[in-house]
Amino acid sequence: MDSIKDRIKLIRDKFSLTQRQMAEKIGCNFRSWQDYEAGKTIPGGAILSELVKLGINANWLLSSEGCMLIADCKSNSCSDDLVEINVYKNIKRDNGKDSILSKVYISKKLFYRMDASYSLDDLGIVEIQDSSMKPTLKKGDMVLIDFSVKSITNGIMAFSYNNVDYIRKVIPDFDGCDIISDNKNSYNSIRVDSEKIQNMVVQGRVLKIVNRNV
Repeated sequence: MDSIKDRIKLIRDKFSLTQRQMAEKIGCNFRSWQDYEAGKTIPGGAILSELVKLGINANWLLSSEGCMLIADCKSNSCSDDLVEINVYKNIKRDNGKDSILSKVYISKKLFYRMDASYSLDDLGIVEIQDSSMKPTLKKGDMVLIDFSVKSITNGIMAFSYNNVDYIRKVIPDFDGCDIISDNKNSYNSIRVDSEKIQNMVVQGRVLKIVNRNV
């Protein structure tokens, strides 16, 4: 199958359900499922989680790599060539199993192509929740985060500031840092001076977009 919308329809065909029945089965809006099959949007983290509960391999859905069914991935002879990465509800993954929405399986070849220095245990996938980084990151995009990064560095960071979660561009300097939005018409930049920097808790660093919402 060439596209996500084709694989979405293939999932429904696998269960021999109508669009409305499939939407009810995974707890999503009927119109949303229609949009998935029409290619107008892609499933976010919550819907991916429901599909994974039905045994669907999220990585196959998003990238066409591997098997459609998780069970086939695990029993197939290629299972030794797969690695497992968690999809989290938000950037705070420290809440144990409650923070995990689902899992994706990607090939070791693709994983090590990214950078062999990354530890698998430190990586996770999170869905972008707003349009503050548009067009660089759009609401609904799935991004891969290195959760081992706990210090402020130059780049797109996942962090909490004054108890609000952000995935934004951070530019540190000698007297604090600037929190930058690429969507400057709707979101203002935030200046964090050195005396307030302790209110900023870094959760990780964004490495790449795993899947781009349409």
